[in-house]
Amino acid sequence: MTFYDRKIELQQLKAQAKEIKKRLEVLETKISRLCQARPLSDKWKAFVDEGKCVGCGTCEKTCPTHAIKVEKVAQVDETACIGCGWCVGQCPKGAIRLRPWREGEKVRKAIRHGIGYPKLGLG
Repeated sequence: MTFYDRKIELQQLKAQAKEIKKRLEVLETKISRLCQARPLSDKWKAFVDEGKCVGCGTCEKTCPTHAIKVEKVAQVDETACIGCGWCVGQCPKGAIRLRPWREGEKVRKAIRHGIGYPKLGLG
């Protein structure tokens, strides 16, 4: 490879890097807007089927609002979930679904069924 060939290749790589940087800035702006936006739907929230979840962490990495944390299995913070469904599409085991949601639903179910829910101080 001659000096001239290297120079041309370097210019091409710099142009590609510049284009990638522009695309990255656009994506970062979109992500920032999504994270600051109101919920897409306050009627839908992500729900994890703990029997199917293998704790791989794909959903945690995918969630734009960081509403999912994985210890042994994924757990969804309903207050942070915006119902976008990104986690649903990325879960390799199909362990996450969107389901209808009403404010305070988990509290009512926990009280009705006598289930302790430490995060809410029940049980």
